[in-house]
Amino acid sequence: MLYSNAGMVEQALQTLDELSQKRYSNVTEKSLCAILTVYLNNGMFEQLHDCFNTLPAKLGVKPTVVSHNLVLKAFVKENKIESAREWVEKMGVSPNIDTYNILLGAYLKNGDQSGFDGVMKEVLKKGIEGNLTTYNHRISSLSKSKECARAKKLLDEMVSKGLKPNAASYNTIVDGFCRIGDSESAEKVSDKILSDGYVLPCSFTCYSFDSEYGE
Repeated sequence: MLYSNAGMVEQALQTLDELSQKRYSNVTEKSLCAILTVYLNNGMFEQLHDCFNTLPAKLGVKPTVVSHNLVLKAFVKENKIESAREWVEKMGVSPNIDTYNILLGAYLKNGDQSGFDGVMKEVLKKGIEGNLTTYNHRISSLSKSKECARAKKLLDEMVSKGLKPNAASYNTIVDGFCRIGDSESAEKVSDKILSDGYVLPCSFTCYSFDSEYGE
């Protein structure tokens, strides 16, 4: 990750090349994920796909859903959403909630409500428990569709399940109510931020509320 964040692609590749040539017995999937992350963070998508197809055999590791999710992220970054969906269906390992969150985020970003709903139906059908990211995507989707009351119910649901909301969970709903002109509901959610005590009100919440209502 240090190499990846610093953009030091050559150094990372050299390290992985040494590992694959010497075939250290303690090489794990983390090594594969490290190089895939280098390619992903530097926008080297073709190299990432080639690497996934060849490096596991060199390292003697079997890719799990973690590695497959990095390939999935590459398809999403390339905006190849159909390819991303096909990848999940054929990747040969069971998808986890992170897999579906990547797809949900992609459909949400592209404004594809049908695709988004399709993924959520699959998650619910399989009985996979959503996490904070899942709920935030759903809250954002509903708020963008002006279904802010349903978004608020989702917020209550996640809290009841023991998931702690973050600032984005509240801010998205406040902003949604602001956009449909429901100042009373927006204020109630703003008050809930304080009463729940999970996060502190941030400048975005204040800006949304004040800019819409001139307070």
